[in-house]
Amino acid sequence: MPINVILASSYLRNLFELPVGTTFDPFGATFGLPLSSTDFIVGVVVLVAMFIPCYMGIRLGAKFATILGIASVIPLVLLVILPFAKPSTIDFGRLDGFGLPEGVTNSFTFTIAWVFIFTWSVLAMEAAACYIGECKDPARDAKIAMTAEGLFGFFIYVSIPVMVIAVLGTGSALAGIVAKTVFDQYVQAIFGVNKFWKWFVGLAIVVALLLSVLNAVMGCARGLYQNAHDGILPRWFGKTNKHGSPSNAMYFNLFASIIVLLSGTPLEIYIFSNMGYLFACAVAMIGYWLFRSNSPDAARPVKMPGWMSPVALVIGVFFLFTWIYGGFYSADYILGDPSQRYLFWLGLGILAVYFPLYAWRDVSDKRVMA
Repeated sequence: MPINVILASSYLRNLFELPVGTTFDPFGATFGLPLSSTDFIVGVVVLVAMFIPCYMGIRLGAKFATILGIASVIPLVLLVILPFAKPSTIDFGRLDGFGLPEGVTNSFTFTIAWVFIFTWSVLAMEAAACYIGECKDPARDAKIAMTAEGLFGFFIYVSIPVMVIAVLGTGSALAGIVAKTVFDQYVQAIFGVNKFWKWFVGLAIVVALLLSVLNAVMGCARGLYQNAHDGILPRWFGKTNKHGSPSNAMYFNLFASIIVLLSGTPLEIYIFSNMGYLFACAVAMIGYWLFRSNSPDAARPVKMPGWMSPVALVIGVFFLFTWIYGGFYSADYILGDPSQRYLFWLGLGILAVYFPLYAWRDVSDKRVMA
């Protein structure tokens, strides 16, 4: 949520030419980057705006997600096919095996460090599973939602990089540039400098970011709720409001997101927060293998083919390796500063908060039973 909000706020400020305002750096020079007051205010407004429909229940939240989904899917598909309106701008020879920019040397550690970052987006397609249980027919809808999300995600993640490189090529000119600038260059190479396409690209990216924020509000809160329901986290996270939404978990997410928003830097957030996300995905894969191996005939609303069990184990072990090895060295390559490896330990520290929370729930359960 904070990563997408930081990016969306920056894009909105540039599009509407809002004043930067004053800059402040609440965490000092050791963590984060200075944040403009305008970006912070816009960011908080965006968080609250996405929080409200989610708080009002899954039905309203899903309607907002549908609207944002359509408003982001269409522009993303158009970005893929736009170069074909002017075929002379396309040169697939520029792909060149997806070579690295000039001056960048590849290595095993370099690759795993970036895989650690990339898994954040690739694995995000599991988000639909977080609220499938509240659909009218979960067993039917889960297959449809997960298949559609996976196929479209694969299409977008492959086709957009291919077309951007086919039009712009690789090289140092693209290194480190934010997404909006890349897409601005992309459409300018096709249509020239044009105010319409500047707004088209800007709003398309902002809408896609808002959709991701909305999904995070709904999905993460339901993850906390489910853990509380399963007796793993304190009961407080399991409280729901009159709309059936896990309101306490949502309030917690909103508060935590505003705190992290103050860091002002998506890259640092990526590293320490992915220490929790990638670990959760890795152990989920291994857990699936364990349960499927020990109880292969158990009835399940959705059941994957048997051969996926060992595949899940291999993926889970690889993710664990990427989590520990890539996470430790990620600051060296993503931030270019080995001194910021403390983000790895910060992520582990946040992950370790699970233990006192679990102990809290354990003590609470014993009191109830007594």
